Amino acid sequence: MTENQNSENENKLEIDPLITTSTIKRKQVSVKGTDDFGRSATYNTPPKKDTETPEKKVQKPQRIDPTEDFRKKATKTQKLSPDVILKIEVLKPYIKELEELNLDRKPTVNDIVDMLVDHYVNTKIPARHLGSYKAVYSNLYDQL
Repeated sequence: MTENQNSENENKLEIDPLITTSTIKRKQVSVKGTDDFGRSATYNTPPKKDTETPEKKVQKPQRIDPTEDFRKKATKTQKLSPDVILKIEVLKPYIKELEELNLDRKPTVNDIVDMLVDHYVNTKIPARHLGSYKAVYSNLYDQL
């Protein structure tokens, strides 16, 4: 033998497998239908459900208090600048109508803006436009 062949034989002898083949259990796995991509009659029927579907609970319609109109309740968030909020807060003591409202709570920004809009409509809009404004407003209000 040549010297190269001796070194190769020694290298082969030095490398031993970490796991011997006797400890590994060899299993053969075969998958049926791996090449079958078509539809067959046995797979056309959907699987049956074993569980019963629970009955859906019927939701009761919410009762609306006729004294409280939901269209008057503030539900949307509007962005106001700090300057506008400051103007409204400074204006509060000067609005006599706020005292006349006799609210059980502190007047909100919604109350103040509503009052200011009503005041503007009644004082600044000419009489010939006031009728059309009120008609458009009542029509849109009914659609809410």
